[in-house]
Amino acid sequence: MKNSTPGQRTRKRPLFRHTVLLAVTGAIALAATGFTGLSAQTENDNPSDQAAVSGLVGVVVSQALVVVGGSLGGATVAPVFTNDEGTAFSVGAQVHTGERFTISLALGNKGQAAISSQLTISGPEGISLKVVGQDGARDLTALESGTWAFRLEPGESDLDPDLVVTAAVSPIAQAGKYDLLFSIEPLALPMPDSTGDAGSK
Repeated sequence: MKNSTPGQRTRKRPLFRHTVLLAVTGAIALAATGFTGLSAQTENDNPSDQAAVSGLVGVVVSQALVVVGGSLGGATVAPVFTNDEGTAFSVGAQVHTGERFTISLALGNKGQAAISSQLTISGPEGISLKVVGQDGARDLTALESGTWAFRLEPGESDLDPDLVVTAAVSPIAQAGKYDLLFSIEPLALPMPDSTGDAGSK
């Protein structure tokens, strides 16, 4: 070590910052839940010095089958009211015993593939139901009491009726207020083979 003379300052060596360049290698696999990690290692390939990149892809799935509109005909004529998303509808009918009325539903398929669906209608005794498929509703088939299967073609979204439900009130039905509950949902199983439109409850 060199001796310094009085009054002379010792010169210090400058400090340099060493920058480590990272080589990023790997592949990106995009799935519904996000990205796989990208690995970044230092030149000495030390596993403890790894860096990772993660991500998240938010996916909102909307149903393709919707109700575009409809009408009520027969003893009382009234429009069918739908919500903004087209996933629910409601209508009120005032009839007498022994009368018939029809509920026409215009459906839409916003997807790119045909939708096989199941229509279920539940109601009180004294009201018999018949369903006819029109326009875009194909291969309408009666599965069991109050249940029908049909296929809706892609791109169907006009106001022409696709399903027409005829309800007949028995002449001996009790007077009162009743509800007809509709449910349309995708079929989990392939639709049975059928020819023609039909289906009575």
